[in-house]
Amino acid sequence: VLCDECDEEHVAVVRCTECQSNFCDVHSNAHGLFRATRKHTVVSIDESAPVSIKDGMVERCPLHEYHQLNSYCVECIELVCELCLLAGEHEKHKDRVSRSRVQT
Repeated sequence: VLCDECDEEHVAVVRCTECQSNFCDVHSNAHGLFRATRKHTVVSIDESAPVSIKDGMVERCPLHEYHQLNSYCVECIELVCELCLLAGEHEKHKDRVSRSRVQT
């Protein structure tokens, strides 16, 4: 698992349970310095095993296992995570909405 904040590919050692982000040592320390995030719970990567889609509790992205399927790509007619929208195959698709706005 790689750090979500690094420009380079550094291995993540902890995960913030509030932000749902993975951090290397450097970014973990920085995360703890900001007033908005200093009280967040950070656990080691080993303790934060992802919940699989099969568990039926929280749907996770099959490409980015630590991210929830929280958006909907209208063009592809499928649920996607924020990384898929920002830097993945859906980044150029203009029609997308928050999953909470999709009627089931």
